[in-house]
Amino acid sequence: MSDLTSQDKILSVLSRAYLPLTAREISQIAELNINTTRTIIPQMVNRGEIEPINQGPGTKNLYMYKKIEDEGTIEILVIGKWMKRNLEREENFETDNEFKFSLFQCVGLINFYDLRKICGIHRYTSPDKINEIGMGVQRQRHDKWVEELKEGLKSSKAEMWSTAIIYFDLNRIEYTKLRDYNGQEIGVIIITYDGHVYDAEKPGWILDGQQRMWALENIAIASEDPDSLKLVGPVTIAIGEFYNKDTGIKLNFIRRTFSHANKTQNLPKNFRKDLIGTLDDYSQETMTKKDKKDALISSLIRYLNTDKDSPFNGIIDMKNRGLPRIQGELISWGAMNYIIQEILEYEAFNKEDLPIPEIDSRYKFNLELIKDYFNAIKYIYSSEWEQLVQNSRLRSRLVLSSFSMLIGKILHISIALSSDRNTRFKEIVRENLKISEDERVSFNVNSPLLLNLKNNQADIKTLTENLIKIYTQNSQYNPEELIIGKVYDEWRKLLEH
Repeated sequence: MSDLTSQDKILSVLSRAYLPLTAREISQIAELNINTTRTIIPQMVNRGEIEPINQGPGTKNLYMYKKIEDEGTIEILVIGKWMKRNLEREENFETDNEFKFSLFQCVGLINFYDLRKICGIHRYTSPDKINEIGMGVQRQRHDKWVEELKEGLKSSKAEMWSTAIIYFDLNRIEYTKLRDYNGQEIGVIIITYDGHVYDAEKPGWILDGQQRMWALENIAIASEDPDSLKLVGPVTIAIGEFYNKDTGIKLNFIRRTFSHANKTQNLPKNFRKDLIGTLDDYSQETMTKKDKKDALISSLIRYLNTDKDSPFNGIIDMKNRGLPRIQGELISWGAMNYIIQEILEYEAFNKEDLPIPEIDSRYKFNLELIKDYFNAIKYIYSSEWEQLVQNSRLRSRLVLSSFSMLIGKILHISIALSSDRNTRFKEIVRENLKISEDERVSFNVNSPLLLNLKNNQADIKTLTENLIKIYTQNSQYNPEELIIGKVYDEWRKLLEH
């Protein structure tokens, strides 16, 4: 009997849930022992009473109530305007290079408790995986923030004044124009939805309001009568019809909209920079100069982590783990962001007239110069570069940032801009050897050069000034061509690999 009662509790929780839950979340809401829940759930899945959602290896399964087809409809009275309209399709449209789409922007009022029924959360993951897993934009759930929102929204006096932003494909909803109004039009959106389906099956994308949607979901699950809950507020809706088969254009619109809507301090550190780094140059045109520069840096970091001829290949923590909280073998995304910001201050780099398309020669120049400069450092100090972080600080933010700030002192602008990349690399090596050959220069953890220096701006400046002094004192030193040649040969092997 107790098992039946437990099953009823699980069914009761999932019947009120429109966002998927883990077994632990179900047990907490239903006030059941986790082991009991984990025992019963597989039995319920086998009987078809609930639906499992496998997230892949190493992740927890999610569960939902069994799917209910055509569970209901939601109607929204809206006023809006067509931002772009290409409704007349030509017969030779498939060969037309012009990208054709329709986009309707409108506003209306909705019961915010309905958002969870019609909107999916399409999570963003690291940019290097985007081509493998498909489309995404949303961040992970911010549990503390959701709890704070829930406390305020469950009050009987709660009001919703801030808008949510939703995107629908035109073929997933029904839009009927009622009449024109002052250069705009009034119409009705009718959304038919299935009950208890996962994100990809829902008709809408939520672009702003995800954390509120999670908070309201939690309130609804705990309620005895979720359908009676009302919290009406404004919603901005984009309805799009993208005729081009390249879904990247639609995704750029969605991500651009998300970035504009979420320019707040609540975003996780570096998340927004990482996201806008995936946008194409057309989408970046609407952004601020700072955003465009952040996007350039983020995209450079992405290639530095994946390109085989990069000294940083595979050693950047693209998931923002590791440094600076816990020192690890990977270089943190934040540290790389700081390093690239410093090196871009060098006058040879292209940072004007942003955005710079990745196919542009200016972008290629930036990327190659960063690779060449740090490859020279990697091969000059090869033994220290390969050591673990507990033995060498060469790959620390402190040292790499100092070398970034040093480039303007040791590499003449005419050399940096040389069309002969081989000659440029040899000169980078030659000038760096004037530092490395000095007996005072060592980057092991016990080096007097690094004594008491931390990974902060003040100490980076101190180390940079000390390296400049050493370079200046050795400016007349002429390294042997044999040493330069050995480093050059290692570099050429890397390029030819």
